[in-house]
Amino acid sequence: MGNICFCCPSNDDLNDDDVSANERDGLLQRRKKPSSSSRILGIIPVDDDWADEIWYDALEHKGSSSIRNTHSVDSGMHYHDAQEEEEEEHQEKDEAVFLFSDDELSILKNALAEQFPDDSHYMSDAYLRSVASKPYSKDPTQRRPLEYTLEKLIHVLQWRHENRASQLPTYIDHCNTLDYKQQPKFAQAMVESLNNGSMYWHGLTKGGRPVLWIRTNRKFWYPNVQAEVDALIAMADAGIMAMPPGVTDFVVVSHSYKPPPPNPTFAFQMLKGLVKGYPDRMQSLMSAPVSGIVEFCMNLLLPLMPGRLAHKFHFYNEAHAVQHLTRLLQHGLDDIPTFLGGPNKDHDVYYPEQNKCPSRGQGMLTFDWYGMKERLQEQCDLFAQQQQEQQHQQEQQQKDMILHQGDSVDGNIIVNTNGFV
Repeated sequence: MGNICFCCPSNDDLNDDDVSANERDGLLQRRKKPSSSSRILGIIPVDDDWADEIWYDALEHKGSSSIRNTHSVDSGMHYHDAQEEEEEEHQEKDEAVFLFSDDELSILKNALAEQFPDDSHYMSDAYLRSVASKPYSKDPTQRRPLEYTLEKLIHVLQWRHENRASQLPTYIDHCNTLDYKQQPKFAQAMVESLNNGSMYWHGLTKGGRPVLWIRTNRKFWYPNVQAEVDALIAMADAGIMAMPPGVTDFVVVSHSYKPPPPNPTFAFQMLKGLVKGYPDRMQSLMSAPVSGIVEFCMNLLLPLMPGRLAHKFHFYNEAHAVQHLTRLLQHGLDDIPTFLGGPNKDHDVYYPEQNKCPSRGQGMLTFDWYGMKERLQEQCDLFAQQQQEQQHQQEQQQKDMILHQGDSVDGNIIVNTNGFV
């Protein structure tokens, strides 16, 4: 695979005739310095937030060792087949959930609204209940204490404030106007990251969870890390705000074909944003196909992940990916895009490569940001409507059963005067 880490220049880089003397000196200096992965690995574990297993490492039924079970001796990644996936789905349903009263919900909402009046609406009642009703890792037989849950949710809203999360969509709007050059540099860089079409929402799972698609072959080789983090925040919030009632998390599907060279700073910052800003939001991440670069990145990240998050990462070859997505996506095989072995061509129609995208306004935005949000909201609204209709049918069936039982006396069916049962 050659030199997969940009931090470590190869001998070919140093001997390249096109490299100037100054550039060659720079490469030599960079080779002498500790790699960025070594520096980051030495810093991140010191951060208390990363070691906060009380909050992030909720009850694990089989222990953290299961993520290490692998078909590869050198990798911490676990490759799935159909039988293992069915077992995991069964285990996922076994997770304990505790009762959380309406009074406690009111206390939580009022406390958050008092400290963060402009951003407290971001957390739906269903999400608050989901977070607060999970087991307490210090004592898995007990629910997370209310004070403890409140403290951690405050940390999430503080993180959002520090990262301007609620303001990012407004910056996207402004970058779609004639005065986009007057916008802050970070806003323009964020829109440039969106324009490459490397991530977008499209479709739902059978359970109504929005699906975030990642296409690594479109990622920049040397990304602006903060711009990528800002783009992820804006994208994640767009999906969360569109969720059907009762849905609190989403699914990520990564087409890990021809990913860019590993960038440890980028990888760690993206993971940090996921852990600090979106606890209990990602239900699972599926990656296919698996390459050496993906293995390299995941072997850096897995040891730093809370155990409960690490179990949400799944890796498949292309054949098993089609089987998994057929069971996962709302319309089964019909929802699988062509780049993952399915028949669906909508992805490249709605989200083509950057050089094929038209301008979406008078500014610099070429990614179909507004169309994406509109389509996702329509899909979520339709799912909610279908759920309501199904619930109404079930309620009607239960009423009919009760009426039918009422026509029975001591197990004998009464025949009415019309001769019908």
